[in-house]
Amino acid sequence: MPQVIFTIDNKKYPIFCQEGQENRLKLLAELIAQKETEIIDAMGAGISHEMLIVMIAVVLADELMGDGKNKSSANQVAGDEKFLESIAATDETIKRLTEKVRAIHQSLNN
Repeated sequence: MPQVIFTIDNKKYPIFCQEGQENRLKLLAELIAQKETEIIDAMGAGISHEMLIVMIAVVLADELMGDGKNKSSANQVAGDEKFLESIAATDETIKRLTEKVRAIHQSLNN
């Protein structure tokens, strides 16, 4: 089964597909990489991996829901100060929850 490697935040994710779908997946991987660059340019390189993935999803979902009429860019989404504050708070929550999950995982494996 063919696969295409998606890279987000320097982490590689192999995505398997049916024969003949590789080119479509490569285009999607390029789109995701483009959104990643836009978000990092708008928000800075300090964004967590988890938040980066969420932001990519938010930007792509927003563009999809806009049905091509009001497509937003990561810069427009990130430009609202209240939105940025909310993202920062969410990022901190995700970091804390990630640490808790890691601690639980580690205690279960000992």
